[in-house]
Amino acid sequence: MIYIKGTVEYGTQEASKLGFPTLNIHCSINIFTTGIFYGITKINENIYNSVIYIGNNRTNNNITYQCIESHLIDITNVNYYNNQCEIQIIYKIRDNHDFIDINNLKQEIQNDIQKCKNISLQRTINKDFTL
Repeated sequence: MIYIKGTVEYGTQEASKLGFPTLNIHCSINIFTTGIFYGITKINENIYNSVIYIGNNRTNNNITYQCIESHLIDITNVNYYNNQCEIQIIYKIRDNHDFIDINNLKQEIQNDIQKCKNISLQRTINKDFTL
């Protein structure tokens, strides 16, 4: 398993515009994997099942940086900016790939969420996990 600890920061809001808000995590270490994962996110003593994206984004200056985003499954309207966050990555769902059509992207995200829900039903969440 992979453990990540970092601070929730403001992102581009692109996932929120699609209907899938995420916590953007600033992590000081490079995670040597990419993809879409099922995991658990702990923030302010709350623990959530999550779909986690680890990949590369580009700044307006065309500089590539590693991005870690956690979508809290079935959770909306939360504001955790500038809070510490812990993520436990449990299972890889799929590799990252580009989408030409926005509707295909939305459908794939829905599929990822459903896969993660199915995984979470098959396991018991340890509410005392630490990094």
